[in-house]
Amino acid sequence: MADIVLQPRTAKAQIREATTWDQLRTNRNWLGFWFMLPAMAFLIFFLAYPLGLGIWISFTDARIGRSGGFIGTENYEWLWGDSIFWLSVFNTLLYTSVASAIKFAVGLYLALLLNENMPFKAMLRALVLIPFIVPTVLSALAFWWIFDSQFSIISWSLKHLGLITQNINFLGDVTWARICVIFANIWRGVPFVAITLLAGLQTVQPSLYEAATLDGASKWEMFQCNAPDGNVVVSARYHRRPARRRCGHFQRDDSVPSCRHHDLLVRTAAPQMAAGRVQ
Repeated sequence: MADIVLQPRTAKAQIREATTWDQLRTNRNWLGFWFMLPAMAFLIFFLAYPLGLGIWISFTDARIGRSGGFIGTENYEWLWGDSIFWLSVFNTLLYTSVASAIKFAVGLYLALLLNENMPFKAMLRALVLIPFIVPTVLSALAFWWIFDSQFSIISWSLKHLGLITQNINFLGDVTWARICVIFANIWRGVPFVAITLLAGLQTVQPSLYEAATLDGASKWEMFQCNAPDGNVVVSARYHRRPARRRCGHFQRDDSVPSCRHHDLLVRTAAPQMAAGRVQ
């Protein structure tokens, strides 16, 4: 009985050959694909499929309730000669270009302002986000009331100040309607641009500003130091004499080229700047 207990077990577990599914499930090269699959399925189902379906329908004479047949580019030929279509294209380009430019300019100004050391900075950052946090429905209702032809608070205020004699038809006039829509979009989008740019400005090493200050850089030259990137890129154009005088301050960094053509291009990694490689 003791001999039987002391005998080692000779039975071996059978090893199953790995299937293709096992290799896909355990392969590290496929790990990123499995993590990306839910988001990819969501984008395909809600973005790619509707986009493709819309393109296909544009080549048919489909109507609500019936599928329609293929008619080629007949719809596009009809749109090419439609004046309302070209007016819509103009309004879209005007709305996008003006709103985007102003949102970026105002957002950049707010980001630079909030990046400075000032009292109540946290409260000011929270106040800037209010237009972006407010639900879109409430914003639309508020602007609808502000630009109303009869009960507009703007028209009421201007009439009591004696500047106008009758209410302004904001949404009934073509020019005023464009201005109002662009203004509402700017008010809504500036906070997002400001916070995004502010997050990028927070990545710029303070030693870069200190080096520029010691070197006598102007406000515009210090503004050019803002490069929210893993590598800090400073591009500044100096005049002839200041270029010769200031180039020596950056010669200790091996990655700094000479001040040829009076242009100073500094490329240095952020950790190097933090370590005080620049005098």
